[in-house]
Amino acid sequence: MSAIGTNVKVGFLLLAGIVAFIVIYNFVQDRQGGGRANEYWALFGDASGLSPRSDVRVAGVKVGEISAITLQGGRARVEIAVRSDVPVYPNAVLMKRRTSILGDALLELDPGFPEPRNGGDAPLPPGSQIRNVQEGISVEQILELLGDVTRDVRRITANLDRIIADESGSIQQILRSVEDLTGRLDRLVERSTDEIAVILENAEVISYNLRELTSGKNDDVEEILANAREITREARDALAGLRASLGEGEEGMGPTVARLSRTLEHLESIVRRIDRGEGALGRLISDEELGERVGAALEGVSNYVTRLDSLQTEISLRTEYLFRAESAKNYVTLRLIPSPDQFFLLQIVDDPLGFVRRESVLRSPPGEDEAAHQEIRTTTDILKFSVELAKRYSFLAIRFGLIESTGGFGFDLNFLDDRLTFTLDAFDFARPEASFPRIRTYTNLTVIPHFYLTVGLDDAFARARWDPVTGRFRMGRDFFVGAGLSFSDEDLKVLFGTISGGLP
Repeated sequence: MSAIGTNVKVGFLLLAGIVAFIVIYNFVQDRQGGGRANEYWALFGDASGLSPRSDVRVAGVKVGEISAITLQGGRARVEIAVRSDVPVYPNAVLMKRRTSILGDALLELDPGFPEPRNGGDAPLPPGSQIRNVQEGISVEQILELLGDVTRDVRRITANLDRIIADESGSIQQILRSVEDLTGRLDRLVERSTDEIAVILENAEVISYNLRELTSGKNDDVEEILANAREITREARDALAGLRASLGEGEEGMGPTVARLSRTLEHLESIVRRIDRGEGALGRLISDEELGERVGAALEGVSNYVTRLDSLQTEISLRTEYLFRAESAKNYVTLRLIPSPDQFFLLQIVDDPLGFVRRESVLRSPPGEDEAAHQEIRTTTDILKFSVELAKRYSFLAIRFGLIESTGGFGFDLNFLDDRLTFTLDAFDFARPEASFPRIRTYTNLTVIPHFYLTVGLDDAFARARWDPVTGRFRMGRDFFVGAGLSFSDEDLKVLFGTISGGLP
């Protein structure tokens, strides 16, 4: 009986912890801006990454969450709940923004502003549609863009190969034109040298004559002559610069043309290597099988990212008090939801009845004080496990797998947006002490977000039995009540983010 009392204390302690956790969580929700909210909705062409209870933020501050996602006319209808102290105007904009490489997303809300001239000075009434929607680029679009870039690179390299391979192509014509232009410039410089020298001599004669003619004149004439000398010197300097830039004799623009030719030869060598399939880029372009494998790999990565994007998780903690066993039974449950119509359930169970192992002993011949047949029953207080695969059809979910370390199956009936659930489990079919398998039925009712109450009947068709030695309840029909907490991955992100943000 002392062990029973200890289990009762543990159960009550766990219930007290759950109540304290609810109070703390509600306090955190209040700090996050919880309270009365207004409902709005918008249509998205792609709602991947979004899920119920995902954040709705304004300038990075959470002001609400997604309440539901449904299908309307081939598009995703996303319903959101926004705090009542945040006015939303007709020109508001709702944007989907990615938060991680795995595809998690949230909604960023620009609440807009009054526009009295357009009749939009009043906020939208609750239940209205937000018509301005912006959707970010998805991973699939990035991969498609990458494929387009690869095809463009192939076309460019093919065209470049054809241009260089053609000896009478545009590049050879350009080289010949450059060589012709260089010759013309050389001949022009040679002809211009003598002519400029004659001009300079004439200028000197003119300046001498002017000096003779203007001798004794005023200072203006002297200033004009000084300017003429300066212009002559600048002409000579310009001619010297032109000769230095173009080169004289055999040099000319020869070095520049040689460098251009070497550059084109190097480029042609690179294109030939690519065309022969040398190097990573050459193998990718010329090897069709490799290209197909790369395309298949990219498609596989895209499918994997899509599956990770749609995967959701739920964690729940539940404790029950069994009246006949006078003890508490505890559950820790993890649900993995890859799609709305199926989920995987992993569960750890702390059962006060323990795990019963039976051994049959047959003595032949038996001793004087021994029975010929004897059964040894050993009860061990170890954890039990449940691993179930479930398929959902509308409000009905069918489960099968291991239930409390034995084979079994179950049904769930879900109503009121899953706030009310009726469950029936059938398992432990090989019990020698009972004619029926262990049938357990119970009801969960969510009274506030994340908190639910449980009431049910365990081992409905078995007669109650007690251990004659210890007086401990061993098996049979037993009523129970309990309570639990349930959180999604989005709830845990908000909670842990708030706690870590408050730490020093």
